[in-house]
Amino acid sequence: MLESNHMIHKYWHELFDLSLIIKGGIGIIETVSGFFVLFISRSAIDRIFAFFSSTELLEDPTDPVFSYLSASLTHLTSGAKIFAGIYVLIHGLLNLFIVIGLKRDKLWVYWVAMVSIILFMTYQIYRFAHTQAPGLIVLTILDLIFLIIIRHEHIYHTGRLKKNQL
Repeated sequence: MLESNHMIHKYWHELFDLSLIIKGGIGIIETVSGFFVLFISRSAIDRIFAFFSSTELLEDPTDPVFSYLSASLTHLTSGAKIFAGIYVLIHGLLNLFIVIGLKRDKLWVYWVAMVSIILFMTYQIYRFAHTQAPGLIVLTILDLIFLIIIRHEHIYHTGRLKKNQL
């Protein structure tokens, strides 16, 4: 029984390590994207989007992803651009902070991670209710999976510490 529990935790821990890699990668992409959105002009964003979407739209002019992005860019005001840039930048930096803290096994970071993920999930659900943007649902599901993995790892570490104190 003890051996099977150890093996189960081993798989959970490998999933935890993989999720940290993914979350760290997402954090880097979000941080770079946030700076990009904040410091690149609207016309430059339009030109970059046109460059990357031109071949895709030639292949499939009804591509739902590019159609959604194109429609979003059409309605992008300067205030929305600044908000989006700050939001994505903060989310990315927070992800990087959490990944570094969890990788260093700082127990208090588990709580920071769980609370911040719950707050971001709450906001994402709120935004989805107003925008029906499918990307928000995808982000929320990924955050929920990450939250479950972090909570499992936290329970394991606090249980291990209690055993060591006895």
